[in-house]
Amino acid sequence: MKTLYVRIVLIFIGITLLSAIAGLIATDIYYKKALLKNNELRTIEVAYSIQALFQDKLAVHDLSFMNNTAQLGYQIYWVSPKGIRSAYGTPFKRNDLSSLQLETVLSGNLYSGMSSQNQPFTLFGFFNNSLANTIGIPIETNEGTAALYVRPDLLQQSGEIRLIMSMLLVSSFIFSLVCIPIMSRFIVRPIKQLTNATKQLAKGDYNNHYLHLGRADEIGELARNFNYMTNELKRADEMKQQFVSDVSHEFQTPLTSIHGLALLSADHMITKEDLIAHMDIIAMESQRLSSMSKQLLKLASLDQEQQIHKTHFRIDEQIRQVLIMLEWQWADKNLQLDIDLVELSMYGNEQLLYEVWQNLITNAIKFCSEHDSLMIVMKAPSELDPQIIVKITDSGEGIPAEQLSIIFERFSKVSKSRSQNEHSGSGLGLSIAHKIVSLHSGTIDVESKWKVGTTFTVALPAADKTNMN
Repeated sequence: MKTLYVRIVLIFIGITLLSAIAGLIATDIYYKKALLKNNELRTIEVAYSIQALFQDKLAVHDLSFMNNTAQLGYQIYWVSPKGIRSAYGTPFKRNDLSSLQLETVLSGNLYSGMSSQNQPFTLFGFFNNSLANTIGIPIETNEGTAALYVRPDLLQQSGEIRLIMSMLLVSSFIFSLVCIPIMSRFIVRPIKQLTNATKQLAKGDYNNHYLHLGRADEIGELARNFNYMTNELKRADEMKQQFVSDVSHEFQTPLTSIHGLALLSADHMITKEDLIAHMDIIAMESQRLSSMSKQLLKLASLDQEQQIHKTHFRIDEQIRQVLIMLEWQWADKNLQLDIDLVELSMYGNEQLLYEVWQNLITNAIKFCSEHDSLMIVMKAPSELDPQIIVKITDSGEGIPAEQLSIIFERFSKVSKSRSQNEHSGSGLGLSIAHKIVSLHSGTIDVESKWKVGTTFTVALPAADKTNMN
């Protein structure tokens, strides 16, 4: 299996090779379209200049000027009327002049071999040091027609430049091949660090495995997201441990009471009145344990919920049903009710939302004193606020400001008077209500002043028809 490091190196090398090929193709096209014809015309002009300049000397068979001309940067090949061949300047590597190409010039025609090279790339023909890659013209002498073939001597005209450019290209390619593996290590190294940190994280070790890359690119963003995930997992693990601790504590208290009272009740000296009192407390604590178990199961079920069954129902009628069901509680305290409900249907889980209103109204009644007030106001959706708003306000004991932030946490009992109240619950009700409202894509907020009162505000989407069954 190829590692990421090997893959990156191979990809970079492939990109380098493809870039070189693409550059060669682009240069070949440019040479063919823009340079080839001009290069050919310049060579033809040189050939005709030689013809005009040395016509007289050629007539008397004086060919000594050919070496001087070749030193100006050209390769020259001469075929006399008698077929004697001579080369001047840098020798041609290939003597591939065909009889047809020779006959073309001797018959008085121009031969242009620079644009007719059979090469994979036209650009390669520019460097082809052969007789076929020349310009041929006829020259008249006393003995008849001679053939003159001329091409630029690239080694003499641009030999050093060719060597420099070749050295530049080759050294750049070699240097890139050396740098690619080294630079690839810098790319792969943070990923290896992330892999090692992930392995430690999978073992439950959340400490000392943060990535400190200090980069602003995608890998740096990945490292920051990993650190965020680590913090969230650590927080979730701490919450889980705290939850287990809280559950154990909440169960331990009533179990200790039940165990102690059971031992006392087994004493044959206990009176009937004390025995009845003990049984009442045991029954109450058992009921508390049963209620807490049901709420924990409810929370566990809600935590697993991704989609909930929804129907259309009258939310105002649902709240009225809760008030009727709890009438004995608010009537027993002679609470002053102020109810303002509008006829309104919504799309949601009727059973779950019933628990929300029951929990919030029960809490409001529970922590009100005699002759306090309870107000429930419902607001219909509007263009400015397309939500159903339900506010439940009581004038009870309130919640201290510093404890409002934890009101929806599990097993939260924010005031001493509440925790010591004989009707104190498990601290799970508001957590359940918050979870149910969240499953409906809504929000639940609380405002309270100590010894003044509390207001819970529930906002629900008015026309949420997603997950429709």
